[in-house]
Amino acid sequence: RRSKSEFGNAIKSLSQEQIENLRERIEVYAQTGVDSLYTRYQPDFLDTSKIDVPLEYLVGSYMKGGQVFDGLIRWIVGVVPVLSIYAIQAKNLGRSDREVYAIMKVEAEFFKRWSEDEEICNRCNFKFVGDKIIFDAHKHRDGLRDVIEDYITFAEKLENNSTGRNLKVYILTPYDRCWEINQAFLDGAFNPEKLVVPEEVDLIIRAGNAKTPTSGALPYQVAYSQFTPLKPYFPDFTIPMVREALEGYRAKETESGL
Repeated sequence: RRSKSEFGNAIKSLSQEQIENLRERIEVYAQTGVDSLYTRYQPDFLDTSKIDVPLEYLVGSYMKGGQVFDGLIRWIVGVVPVLSIYAIQAKNLGRSDREVYAIMKVEAEFFKRWSEDEEICNRCNFKFVGDKIIFDAHKHRDGLRDVIEDYITFAEKLENNSTGRNLKVYILTPYDRCWEINQAFLDGAFNPEKLVVPEEVDLIIRAGNAKTPTSGALPYQVAYSQFTPLKPYFPDFTIPMVREALEGYRAKETESGL
């Protein structure tokens, strides 16, 4: 466990007041698992593309996110037939070594857990959607080779072990929108049936009142999707919020075009 002075040395682009606040926030999270100061700051206060956040905080934050998805998958079986989760987009791999490590380490851990969970494997069918070749270009980076190999191993294990028919789960990773569209041009002409994800998306749920609804995910499939923003930032949204979003969607009349 790092001392408070070490936390301060790891974060170089903040004011002294912000450093003190972040130290407190990290300590509270480490002890309770609750990010108690979350709502006091601007949404980008912990934007890890702008500041160096300690690795243990990154792992803890992503672990909390994994637990949210774990609960969501278990709850939503039988509620909807298909669920797509945006795990890693190709651009995410351009982040710092420590952040990419944290993301992949935590996601690989949940892939492993799910692949060994008989209930999940008997009810769900996981399919990973992305260009694995993209991972090869990052294996040379400091500390990433082993975590990338574990990530691929557990993803394949989960895909092979999950044979259920109650819920199809698409995990978009490492996902690139151009790659997705290119899959439908393999015969020289666009054929939507050749897309890796053939189903059109009915509802997009995005945390944090996001200004961009899809971040490039499934560009063809979301053409007529309904969009529901959730005010809390991920991973602070809850299953009741998702339930409310689904009920709101069902209450609407779907519209095409203008």
